[in-house]
Amino acid sequence: MHVTALSDGALVRKALDQAAVKLEGTGAVAANTINRRRGIFYGAMKYAVEFNLLTAHPFDRISWKAPKSDGAIDTRTVVGPAAAAMLIDAAGEMAPHLKAFYAVMYYSALRPEEALHLRPENYIRPNDETGWG
Repeated sequence: MHVTALSDGALVRKALDQAAVKLEGTGAVAANTINRRRGIFYGAMKYAVEFNLLTAHPFDRISWKAPKSDGAIDTRTVVGPAAAAMLIDAAGEMAPHLKAFYAVMYYSALRPEEALHLRPENYIRPNDETGWG
């Protein structure tokens, strides 16, 4: 197949749909995987236009949205408890308030903007050193 076949919007749509599928045929879970593959394909098409292999970028003529992510957590990107403790301690050595900030984010599963807006009235402190709050 010659690159000029990508002038057909249906073929481009089919290629984009395939970018959202893993090799074993199941849907790609991570949105960044799909977006990365789409970006690579987009760049290749831009290259083809630059070298006059295509008259126009095929993405300009189609409307395609990536499938919704199922929200699954990629365990390769989540810090484990031992590594988290080391990172939190290292942050504390740089600045004590960073230790508290990162500890709250890790142990409470808060996003940075949520941790920044956390106030004493938003949580209950334990009564003793061994309790949970």
